[in-house]
Amino acid sequence: SEVQVIILESSADDMGGFFVVNFMGESTPNISTDAEADDIKEALEGISTIDSVDVSIYPHSQEFITTYGQRWIITFDARRGNLPSMLIDSGSGQLSTIATGGTIFGSSSIIRVETISNGGLPSSFITPPILDEGKLYMSRISSFNGNSWSDSTISHNSISPSKSAPSPPRDVLVNVLSDTELGVSWKAPVFDGGTSIAGYKIVWGDNDDMVPASQLFFLLDNLDPEESFLVSVTAFSSRGFSDPALAKPLLCPMELIESITL
Repeated sequence: SEVQVIILESSADDMGGFFVVNFMGESTPNISTDAEADDIKEALEGISTIDSVDVSIYPHSQEFITTYGQRWIITFDARRGNLPSMLIDSGSGQLSTIATGGTIFGSSSIIRVETISNGGLPSSFITPPILDEGKLYMSRISSFNGNSWSDSTISHNSISPSKSAPSPPRDVLVNVLSDTELGVSWKAPVFDGGTSIAGYKIVWGDNDDMVPASQLFFLLDNLDPEESFLVSVTAFSSRGFSDPALAKPLLCPMELIESITL
């Protein structure tokens, strides 16, 4: 099933107001920022483009960066396949996956929508970590339509598992702490490549630094308030470096989503 999340964030515990959710051309009534799960479910299922959803609410938290708010996890129970994103309208009349201002108030308040899990059938698979390094393996795939299985298709080539560089860090966020400080936080990669993560490399502008694997945050201080730059985090192990993960601004106006300007 498709799973999307509506994230409500602010820099102080003062978010309030209401907004509208639009899905495939249909809009809900106004939804309060402090709505209960049952109220959100009723509003979403009240529009014709949504049949049935499951709603769960979790407090928003992020290592090192202090934020307030909630995460509304929306699971589409009835619809199948990859679905378009829900869109937000906070009174501007413009639908977007990110909304600030308008009928939403509070300190640096922002509401955004993200897709956690696409509803389509999987097109990839990762084996459990039980394969032998150096041994050749072939894959065999069958499809199922609810009644019976198809004949198997076998891969043309065999392959041997080997250790590799880790995947990029997840959920890399940067937040403005003062006119000379930025806080950066992230989560460990999904895959370590078969070797323990040794640490992380943080890059901002022409500068960089490294921290051990146990540290999932970094403070950029003594910055020039007039300087503009991007921040990225890379994981590394004895097998090499991951691709860099670009930090997303947290609690930023929409025009600053792609870069941080102090």
